Amino acid sequence: MQDTEAEKKEIKRRFQLWIRPSTLELADTLYKKDNCDSKSEFIEKAVLFYAGYLSAEDNKTYLPNIVTSTLKSIVAESDHRQNRMIFKMAVVCVVR
Repeated sequence: MQDTEAEKKEIKRRFQLWIRPSTLELADTLYKKDNCDSKSEFIEKAVLFYAGYLSAEDNKTYLPNIVTSTLKSIVAESDHRQNRMIFKMAVVCVVR
């Protein structure tokens, strides 16, 4: 997620959060997998994601659009890697 100019100027605020132990354990185990520096960052990202989901004009298309764009980037990266390997194999065959 890219920081906008407003987010850079905004100062974080501490507040009390009531949360079930099982939910806190889930955040504990997943925040590092999401490349977050802290559980607070993980929870903030989760809130922003959910807010985006709720505020989308058509909630039914929000997640499919995210999934589609993610899959497109995965396929493009895979194609790129395969093309590089095919090129390397062709060069090795020509050289021999």
